[in-house]
Amino acid sequence: MAIKNKVVKKKKKREKIVTDETNGPGQPKKFTIEEIKEKIDCYFNENYPSDYTITGLCLGLGFYSRAQLSEYIQYDGYSDILKTAKLKVENCYEKKLSGQYVTGPIFVLKNMGWKEQQEIKNTGIIGIKHSMFEDL
Repeated sequence: MAIKNKVVKKKKKREKIVTDETNGPGQPKKFTIEEIKEKIDCYFNENYPSDYTITGLCLGLGFYSRAQLSEYIQYDGYSDILKTAKLKVENCYEKKLSGQYVTGPIFVLKNMGWKEQQEIKNTGIIGIKHSMFEDL
């Protein structure tokens, strides 16, 4: 009886991620910094300040999610311009706080990291009249 040799194919390791000399290791970015700047300017020029939203900004940039915006904010060169654009949207919500209907803007600003703070000042005098340790 002859024994047949089984040919076992080893799985190949994943190929290395494509590198792009201008962007360093990893896949090339979908947009260049110049394209991002143009798209941001276009978004803010084509919309009224009352219509600025983070999701609108993402759609204007051609992103598929808010997570992609957060991802691009971490890249060198993209960070400052995207943070400034986000701050401009945040500024519009802040201005809405002086209006009659502020519930929506408060909700959005809390999701952007804002917190409500109460300042409590104690103007009275606090003293101890009797201590249980005096008798010892």
